[in-house]
Amino acid sequence: MIAVEIFTQMMMSHWVKSTSTTCKKVLTKGFSQNVNPKKFDVGRTKFQSLIGRDLISFDGYTRDDIYTLLWIAKELKQFQHQPIRMGKRISLIWSNPITKATLANASQNLESSLCCVHEDQLYGSSNNYEMLGRSLASAADIIFLDVPSWSQSNVEEFAAGSNRPVVLISSRELSPALVYSELLSFYETYAFLRRLILVYLGPGNNAVLNTYFTVVPTIGGHLRYVVDGVIENQTSWEKGLRLASKFNTEMKQFEKVEEAVDRAHAVSTCFHNIPHMHLMLKDVKEMDLDWTFVQSDSHKGLSVSKDLMKASGHSLLNEVISNQSWIFQACVAAHASDYTPKSQPPRFEGVD
Repeated sequence: MIAVEIFTQMMMSHWVKSTSTTCKKVLTKGFSQNVNPKKFDVGRTKFQSLIGRDLISFDGYTRDDIYTLLWIAKELKQFQHQPIRMGKRISLIWSNPITKATLANASQNLESSLCCVHEDQLYGSSNNYEMLGRSLASAADIIFLDVPSWSQSNVEEFAAGSNRPVVLISSRELSPALVYSELLSFYETYAFLRRLILVYLGPGNNAVLNTYFTVVPTIGGHLRYVVDGVIENQTSWEKGLRLASKFNTEMKQFEKVEEAVDRAHAVSTCFHNIPHMHLMLKDVKEMDLDWTFVQSDSHKGLSVSKDLMKASGHSLLNEVISNQSWIFQACVAAHASDYTPKSQPPRFEGVD
C-alpha cells in the first residue's frame, strides 16, 4: 500500500499540465474453409462510440468498433496540419523505447501531458495490480500499457481497478494497439482489409499472433501461420477458429514457409532464431513474390536480411512505427473523449 502511494506521488510529480475529464467508464493442422464472399456483409463503416471502453483485447469488439478507431486515426493523420487540442493527462508504463517515443509524439500533437514510468520501476509496487490501476487512474485520463512481462490476467486486474480507459499496447499474451498500427499500414498499402491474406512466421508463443487470431477473422481477413513448436495460448486460437467459422474466412496452419507466403499480401514476423523462417530477398525473387512484411519487435533485431530491408516496396516497418503515433492519438480521442470523425468513413472492406 505504501509503495502504491509513493508511486502515485511520483506520477503526480511528473505532470506538466493537465485538465480532468470524467469518462464512462492440441492444433488442428490445415484448418481451412471454402470462403463464400457474399456471406460477409459489405457496407460503409458505422461509427461506434468507444468512450470509456478499455482496449486490452479485441474480445467484444465488432468489425465496426475496430474500423471506427482506424477511421479516426486515418482522419487525424489526413488533417495533421490542423491538430486538435485534447489537453488530456496520459500515463504510460513502458518497456519499448520506440513505444515511448511514438506516444510522446502523439501527446505533443494532442497538446496533452505525458507521464512515463518504466516497467522495471514497478517491481515491488505492482503485486496488487488492481490497486496499482486505481492509484494511477487518480492521476490520468487514459492509461497505456506496454508491459511484455505482465500476463493478460495482470492486465485485466489493472483495468478492473482503473476507472479510466486502459489501452494495451503489448503484454505477454496480446498486443491489440500494436496490431492496430499494422492494420492501418496494410490499409494504406492495399486500400482494403477484408480478404487480406496475412501470414505469420515465428514461435507459437507470440502476443501478436494471439491477437491476429481474434482480429483478422473479425475484419474478414485470412490468416495463415507457420509456427515453431506449439501455440501456447489455446484460448485465443480457439476463439479464432470460432470467428473464422462465423465470418467464413480462412485460418490455416502450414508446414512450409514457401507454401504459406504464396499469393499472400503481407507477412508478419518477430525477432527469433529459427533459420528456415528468416526472410531473404533471394527467396522473394526466386518465388516471384510481391508481398510486404512487418515485424512487431524490430527494436530487438531483424528476422529479415539486410538486402530485403533495403528492397523497394517490401518493408512496412517504418510505416507501422509512424502509424503507432496516429493509433495512439485515435485511442485518446475515441476512448478518453467524445471525438466524432468529420470525414466520410473509409472503405476498409474494399469495393466489390
